[in-house]
Amino acid sequence: MKTTLIIAPAYITVQADVRALPKGNEEVVVNRMEEVPDGFGLLCSQVFQAFGFPYIPASVIGENVYGEKIREFGERHGIEFAYESEEDMGSVLEFKDEAGNTAKMRVPGCELDVIYDQLAEEDTDEIGMIAVSADMMNGNTPDDLLEYLFRADRPLTVYINDSIGYCKDDAVADLLERNPVIITEEKYLKELTGAEELNEAMELLQKQTKQAVIVLQQGTGVFLQKENERTMAEESAKIDADLFAAVFAAAGSAGLHINRRIAYALELAKGRYTRKHLESGRWDYEKQKLKESILEK
Repeated sequence: MKTTLIIAPAYITVQADVRALPKGNEEVVVNRMEEVPDGFGLLCSQVFQAFGFPYIPASVIGENVYGEKIREFGERHGIEFAYESEEDMGSVLEFKDEAGNTAKMRVPGCELDVIYDQLAEEDTDEIGMIAVSADMMNGNTPDDLLEYLFRADRPLTVYINDSIGYCKDDAVADLLERNPVIITEEKYLKELTGAEELNEAMELLQKQTKQAVIVLQQGTGVFLQKENERTMAEESAKIDADLFAAVFAAAGSAGLHINRRIAYALELAKGRYTRKHLESGRWDYEKQKLKESILEK
C-alpha cells in the first residue's frame, strides 16, 4: 500500500456556549468554553493512524500555544507532525447559543499554508494519493500548493467544506483544474458552480474535473456523479461530513472501488460516536468492516 499525503489544516477550535450569538461588538456572556483539537488534517490523520495505513500529515504546526496543543494531541495519538513553522497558528472561535444556533469566526495563521520546499522533498513514487481540503486555498501559499500538485501529478481527492465561503476569488476553481475527485455537501454547490439545481451542479463539476463528484445531502443520502451516470446511497441519519471525507480517503488508499468507498464511509460517518472511538483507540469494529469490504472488492 502506498502512502497518502494529507494536505489539510490542524488547529484549535475554541467552543463557547453563550446566552445569545453576538451581533456586533456587544459583550458576550459565555457559559462554558473549551479548546478542542480540530481540522480536517487532524481528523484525516487520526483515521489513517487508526487503520495503520501509511500517511504523511503535511499540516503546518506553528510555535504559539495552539501549536503546542496540537503537538501534544499528536503525541498522545501517535501522529508525527513534521511540517513546522516559526509563524503563529490561528484558531477558530465557534459560538453556540442556548437555542442551538451556531456561528464561527476564524483567525487564520500558518495552519493554512504549505511549505513547498519540504513538500518537494517527498518521494512522489511512494505517494499513491493526495488528500486536500479547500481550507488550504485561504492561506498565504495557494500558488505553492497548486504548483506542487501539478508537479507531483498524483491522484487527488479534494474535500470542500464551509471554508468555501472564505476562499479568494477563483481559488477553488484553480484547485479544481487539477482534476480531483470532489467531496462536498449539497449546501455548498451553488457557491461552487452558480447552479440552482443539484443535478446541474454535479454535472458541471464532473465535466470540469473529469472525475467523480460526491455530494452529501443531509436527510437524503450521498450522490455520486460519474460521466453520464448518477447513483445515490440513501441515508436519513445525519452524516458527519468531515469524517465521511476522511474515511473515504482511507478506503481509497486501501484500493476499494469508489462505490464501496462511499458505502463504507457512510456506514462509519452516520453516528455511533465514531470520533470518540478514534480518540479512545477503539476502532476494532471499523477495521473489521473495512477488511470485509476489501475482501469483497
